[in-house]
Amino acid sequence: MADPGVMPGDGPVGIVLDCSVVVDLLGSTEAPELLSRLPVDAVWHAPVLLATEVVSAARGLMLGGRVSSDRACAMVAAFDDLGITLWSPDRAQSLHALDLAENLTAYDAAYVVLAEGLDLPLVTRDRRLAAAVGGRVQVLSV
Repeated sequence: MADPGVMPGDGPVGIVLDCSVVVDLLGSTEAPELLSRLPVDAVWHAPVLLATEVVSAARGLMLGGRVSSDRACAMVAAFDDLGITLWSPDRAQSLHALDLAENLTAYDAAYVVLAEGLDLPLVTRDRRLAAAVGGRVQVLSV
């Protein structure tokens, strides 16, 4: 059986990362193990809203007492170092995300629409999102 993270073709493997994966890469003690479960040399992609979601997640962790203020700031500062290619949706993609409103939030739909448009797998730690995708894209649950 082929590795589900390996895409056919000559170029590097590409994946779309959702916020659950990125926040754990930035702030979890499990980050090295999580990183080892991602395809080697993968090019990382995400919708531009990921940057704001990372700030929101760091804020929530800080206000919930799970990380210090300094750690939350370090998570946000380290986000740019991950080298994720951020994509802004065009009108058609935004309308397509709205079409998915019955099963997905607008935020989750942005990741699915990007994965569809780039024909790449979506990598998530969000079981609800993985279940709601409904076969639209390949999902790698890490």
